[in-house]
Amino acid sequence: MIRRLVGILGLLALSACASHSFKLRDDGLHLYLKAPAAERVEFAASSEGYAPRPATRLKHGRWEVVMPRGEGFSYYYLIDGQAYAPPGRYHEQDDFGGLNCIYQP
Repeated sequence: MIRRLVGILGLLALSACASHSFKLRDDGLHLYLKAPAAERVEFAASSEGYAPRPATRLKHGRWEVVMPRGEGFSYYYLIDGQAYAPPGRYHEQDDFGGLNCIYQP
């Protein structure tokens, strides 16, 4: 019970300090996550079988992932190993009780 409570509090703390945006450019879809306290950020998308891949650390606590242009996909971030689905217009429940974001071009 305590372990679950600590996990929930951790997710709330992550969501309070992380913001998310994206920009469609010629070379692909650039997704940005602001998580200044993060040591490591990974990105997992349905189009890649949810295999986590590292995000690139930018200045001012921002992280970037570039996805190919194309179809929509579901995704989430791993911030220091904790799953995080940023606030957005579209979400779906995953098979493990969490949320995935949905990107629709």
